Amino acid sequence: MPDDLLAAVAEAARVEFYKTLLRIDNGVRMAVNGGLYEFEPEPSDVMIDERHVLLRRYRLKREGGPIHPVPVLIVPPLMVKPDIYDLRPGHSFVEFMLDEGYDVWLVDFGRPDEQDREFRLEDYLLRPINTSVERMREVTGSRQVSIFGYCMGGIFATVYAALERTNAVKNVVMLGAPVDFSRLEFYHQLMKYAEGPLVSIAERYGYFPAFLSQALFQLTQPMKMITRPVSLVWNLWDDEFLEGYEAMSKWMGDILHYPEAAFKQFARDFIRDNKLIRNEVVMFDRIVDLSKVTADYLVLASPDDHFGAPAAARPVIDAIGSREKTFMLVRGGHLGAMAGSRAPSNWRLISEWLAGRSAIHELPAAEATG
Repeated sequence: MPDDLLAAVAEAARVEFYKTLLRIDNGVRMAVNGGLYEFEPEPSDVMIDERHVLLRRYRLKREGGPIHPVPVLIVPPLMVKPDIYDLRPGHSFVEFMLDEGYDVWLVDFGRPDEQDREFRLEDYLLRPINTSVERMREVTGSRQVSIFGYCMGGIFATVYAALERTNAVKNVVMLGAPVDFSRLEFYHQLMKYAEGPLVSIAERYGYFPAFLSQALFQLTQPMKMITRPVSLVWNLWDDEFLEGYEAMSKWMGDILHYPEAAFKQFARDFIRDNKLIRNEVVMFDRIVDLSKVTADYLVLASPDDHFGAPAAARPVIDAIGSREKTFMLVRGGHLGAMAGSRAPSNWRLISEWLAGRSAIHELPAAEATG
């Protein structure tokens, strides 16, 4: 065997042996301590602190105020904690947007339990989102805000934009947010044929249990249940991989319960009967008419996303009444598009699109005070 080839083989063996030692060390520490990292969230000030409304305003990273005057409200899905937006230092959508010069706010709906069994989707729209928007307008002096929503948060943003009548919403950005549920065959058929048992579970507990929400999501990507643990073992030597894996695992391991009334409403009206895209959802005794939406719209969807697939997300573009609306394909699965390794490129698209639409313009008096 030539000397240079022998040296290359010896070096590869040495590197692999060193990685194996790191795998053993990190694996033992993870097993004993339950984790390797402590993640500090971005500093913020609490602007509202109530049972179902926790509104945070993140602290700017630059002197002299934000570069983009129109503030951004981030809306989370119901079933998960909003930590997905601020997963870990160096890999955080909130941190990225602050670095880009945006005034970033986030509304947190809290942790539902049996006491909230009568909470409907309207209760999350009327109180938390509307109250948050009004506080943002009061504090910043901007008559309009941008709203960003991932997954169900994007659906909430769309419903709010359709119902809101003071022209408070300037821009809406949706990522991985399905609107036409007939295009999501698995969930659409599930609610057609298994609605009874699922609703009975929610009625039994007063909420749809978190572990079942997690199980239903995992059913859409069964191979992940095999490949994810294998990937962990193989990459136990890699600190950067482990940090991301641990942050995502902690977030996914703390799924929230879904209040009974809200679960029934979403399962029947949105998923089973597909009423949103047909303008048949009724809230506050009013029809949620998507043609009434006038905000500028950016819809992002990934072909790798089994829940917010492009076929289910894009129809909102044709349904809304906005003059300026854009649809873009991005990469990453349902979680990965928001917080995975490919997410920063998606964040960049959001920032660049919002940048030209985040200047404050005077509104006609009727709109400003409507």
